[in-house]
Amino acid sequence: MYKYPIIKPSGRERAQPTDLDHVVFDIKICQKSVEDQNKFVDLYEKKEMKAPMNSEEVTQYMKYALRTFKRGEKSLVEVAHDSPRDDEPLKNMLKNSTSEQKYDPSKDLFMEINLIRMVKVKDLKRDGKILLKHIRIGKGENVKESSAVKARLRVLVDDSQILNYYPEKDPKMTEDAENHADAPYDLHGSEDLFPLSVK
Repeated sequence: MYKYPIIKPSGRERAQPTDLDHVVFDIKICQKSVEDQNKFVDLYEKKEMKAPMNSEEVTQYMKYALRTFKRGEKSLVEVAHDSPRDDEPLKNMLKNSTSEQKYDPSKDLFMEINLIRMVKVKDLKRDGKILLKHIRIGKGENVKESSAVKARLRVLVDDSQILNYYPEKDPKMTEDAENHADAPYDLHGSEDLFPLSVK
């Protein structure tokens, strides 16, 4: 596989997806045009695909590519037609594509991927029973037993909500808080979280 960057990730991004992580990404798969080798023809496209990395939705070629990505990165990945790695589910999907140019197994594939969001998942007991999802990575020191904290808590059991200490809508943020360089929360990029009020 060869990767050609289109949009590089922020220098602050370090993490890359692993098998347990959940990802949201745009993907477009294409091949070179039969009529003009300098142009591409789209075979498949999906916006904001949401899935765990270890799900069947994320096929082998997608997994291999995504493991090299960082959040906010957009790149074109070239997969040789004779690659030793195989991805029959993806190839079968492309064979059934209704695109104007049919998938040719004898030609290289190109995947344009934009990794929009990633939720890091950690198996705390290494038995698949207790999974910790890092919706937002915190800043500063870790919480200790003597720490005074302010937090929001929501508890779901089998998709049924048991407790919810979140406000019904986002607390109003002052312009100074939103634009402050050291604002302690990701105010706009959170998943399923409301920002805490900043005074």
